[in-house]
Amino acid sequence: MAIVTTSQNLTGVTYSAGEIIEIRNGATLTIDATPATQPGTIQCITSGKLRIENSSATVPLLFDLNDMTHDLRFEAGGVLEVRGAPMSLAVGTGA
Repeated sequence: MAIVTTSQNLTGVTYSAGEIIEIRNGATLTIDATPATQPGTIQCITSGKLRIENSSATVPLLFDLNDMTHDLRFEAGGVLEVRGAPMSLAVGTGA
């Protein structure tokens, strides 16, 4: 398990693919780009914040939560914050 106790970006956290990341002590973990290695569950069961923030209006941030090993878990004082530029998900002719 990777433990985050000070506010930082996900790129600064050492973790393996599918590993649990736990946010503690009021820290903020920011994901502002598609992770090169997808973590497993990200949990905050005491106090802290997971911030998912995309500043691009044209390039999506992809965060894979496709099964039970990739999950977000928040309890007590845990906060999930998602913010970013509006983005068009699909544009087409309707054909």
